[in-house]
Amino acid sequence: MRISINFLLNNNFIPKDYRRGFASFIKNALSITNKKLFEFYYEGKFKMKPFTFSVYFPDGSKYQNDGFLVGNNVVMKFTTNQIELLTTVVNGVQNISKQPYPFFNNALKLNFIRVHPLKKIDSSEIKFKTISPILVTNKNCHVDIDGKQYDLYLEPGEDGFDEGLYFLIKEQVRQLLNYDNSFPLEYEFLKESLKVVPVWHYNQWNKSIKGEIIIKSHPEILQLLYDTGIGARRSQGFGMLEVIE
Repeated sequence: MRISINFLLNNNFIPKDYRRGFASFIKNALSITNKKLFEFYYEGKFKMKPFTFSVYFPDGSKYQNDGFLVGNNVVMKFTTNQIELLTTVVNGVQNISKQPYPFFNNALKLNFIRVHPLKKIDSSEIKFKTISPILVTNKNCHVDIDGKQYDLYLEPGEDGFDEGLYFLIKEQVRQLLNYDNSFPLEYEFLKESLKVVPVWHYNQWNKSIKGEIIIKSHPEILQLLYDTGIGARRSQGFGMLEVIE
């Protein structure tokens, strides 16, 4: 289940860490509309979040002055497998966007919300493309910066990449589908489309992956990846997929 939220920007510049701002926007939308649901996902014991989002600039983007020139339009696509969560986000967006929403040194004004038709996956093999970059980390891979430890993100072919991606998907299936049994899982990044792109996140540049990927598994697992994304930091704007027809 997914929606597209079209915003108008007060000016055409946003910082390179703009995904952090949209993640905060979603948290705010939840907190003012459904406090209980907000507390469930964001307070107390860690809970895996069943959603992801992507950000698209219809007028294009150009890197400049430690940020991006993007025009005055921005679209956030949001996807989840939880109808209550989707409804809460829609209501929250409408509530907090009655006035321009402060966004770094800019402001977001709601233009319109589009609800996309439901898509049912019933195949055991799907070709996806990324519409927000994928981050893959391995619990044994870290980097120290100024005395602090950060996740080290990997690209296909690097030591620990396959182990990390398999672990992330299996934990996602275990927590969001309550499925502890083993299941088939194969994937292939299509080399002709594969791009490794630097993204700024959590005070460092990281490797992210864009392109097309073929995944084979049970249909309900492929549905989960379509509905909630793939990889690390999905709820922070990474790993959103679209089906290639």
